[in-house]
Amino acid sequence: MANVPGGSDGEGDGVDIPAPGGEVTQGPLVCAFKGAGDALAGGVMGSVFGFGSGLFKRQGFKVAFREGGASAKTFALLSGVHSIVSCYLRRIRGVEDALNAGIAGCATGLALSTPGSPQALLQSCVSFGVFSYILETINKPRAAIAATRARRSRSSQQKSIPQLMQAMVPVLPPFTLPPSMGIFAEFFKPKQ
Repeated sequence: MANVPGGSDGEGDGVDIPAPGGEVTQGPLVCAFKGAGDALAGGVMGSVFGFGSGLFKRQGFKVAFREGGASAKTFALLSGVHSIVSCYLRRIRGVEDALNAGIAGCATGLALSTPGSPQALLQSCVSFGVFSYILETINKPRAAIAATRARRSRSSQQKSIPQLMQAMVPVLPPFTLPPSMGIFAEFFKPKQ
């Protein structure tokens, strides 16, 4: 098991435990609890979607509740398996990347189509895996781009503050209209 640097995966869901070497690792049950929480959240969302779908089709409350239950099981399985597999891959590999998402998507596809034929299992694994990999690649967090200023002495920084204030976009005080709205303000002003 690889130690995740800093002891956290960036989502604030880990229990940090100091290791004997001074490094911080997550507790062994963190992924299981995270998966259970995500499965519960997926189940709630699935039941809402399924119930709404049943009502939208105007099939009555009985059928809507049945569809809500079926969707809840599917969404809970989907989100729980994906969360557990990606969490354990993050712990084992020590990185969070698109490959982890692709493998977790493949495992999710296998779990969703388990009582199927080998062809259906393979197709579901590949489709969920590729879809998860593509989404993770597209949504990869990027480093912030910031303009840097050259280091100056303290006196030159104090002189440049008014210049910076002039360069900034002017902020309007509360309850004032921008100049272009003055035309409308004059129109609605009471006559004297």
